[in-house]
Amino acid sequence: MVAAWGGYVFVLNMVALHAGFSMALDMVRNRYDPILYKSYTLFFIVGTFIATCVPPVGMAPFKSLEQMLALLVFIFGHTIHLSEFARRKEEVEIMSRKGVMIRLRYVFATVSILLVAAFVIVPSGFFGPLSSRVRGLFVTHTRTGNPLVDSVAEHQPATSDAYWHYLHLCCYFWNISVFILPFLKKRPRAAQFMTLYGGVAYYFSLKMARLIILSGPVASAGTGLCVGFLLEWALGQFFWSEADEIEEQLAAQGKDKNGKLLLKKGAKTESLETTVTEFRLKFKSQRRMRLAMAVVFVAFLASGKARNEFVEHSEHMAESFANPQLMFKSRLNDGRVVIIDDYREAYHWLRDTTPEDSRVMAWWDYGSQITGIGN
Repeated sequence: MVAAWGGYVFVLNMVALHAGFSMALDMVRNRYDPILYKSYTLFFIVGTFIATCVPPVGMAPFKSLEQMLALLVFIFGHTIHLSEFARRKEEVEIMSRKGVMIRLRYVFATVSILLVAAFVIVPSGFFGPLSSRVRGLFVTHTRTGNPLVDSVAEHQPATSDAYWHYLHLCCYFWNISVFILPFLKKRPRAAQFMTLYGGVAYYFSLKMARLIILSGPVASAGTGLCVGFLLEWALGQFFWSEADEIEEQLAAQGKDKNGKLLLKKGAKTESLETTVTEFRLKFKSQRRMRLAMAVVFVAFLASGKARNEFVEHSEHMAESFANPQLMFKSRLNDGRVVIIDDYREAYHWLRDTTPEDSRVMAWWDYGSQITGIGN
């Protein structure tokens, strides 16, 4: 992936962010997961070793500020792991006063060592600055006067039409999945990753329209989650057991499946929690209504209307991406249609005025196109 796509930095930071967030969340929940520590350690060591073998990367994982998050999570992961030995020796809980103090001592020691190291290394110019493109995602870009730098640092935010154009139905299902993810108890790590990934992808796409591409995987996963959740629920309404019959009768009486009274008959609705409980019990007690809803949903899926629209839109987008053109039409503000042939003119200039074995310095995507046309 590193050799093929410059976006590996985003993937690296997302994995690091997820690992760091999971470690912090585990600590708050008063537990420690050695599997998470071992998994991330293996990922970082093996992945970094292979990445440094790619010429454009080299020692960037240790020198580039854009990749420093992965290194910091690796270091603090070891810090927490070492503090875990001390905590177990003392036989105290993670979130107990003594357990927290043990963690803090190790963290402060690590931070002190890192600050001393930074104080020594930074003046030598070992660490490279953030690129203009990345810096422009977080702060307002100050014009440099260099057209090449300014053109990539001044980003245009994505619009609602752009989200629909690139994601189609996945755009809506992605939003719905945000409310389902917190209730996924079987795969909490996956839910945490999708939530973090979704938030980061949405933030970056709001800053730069072309970064909507980052939201494609999480939007697709969210769509699969929603459709799978709804389909599982709908099909479950056609298979009724004796236990479901008893649960329906208990719901009609204002009780949960264990027989605990949740809602007194004739009680007034006084809070949001009471209203939600009342709605949930009423819905649970109305089998015919649920069955009718399930039939409508399954029939809608079977009709294939939404699926056909999505497939047609996806094929159209795939064709437009897979068949780039050097000349294309554009409409000016006054309504005139013009032919943009800047690329063709530039390639003709390269062909006519440069040696055949010339090397052209360009951005990653333009470089791929130049190589393809040159070959």
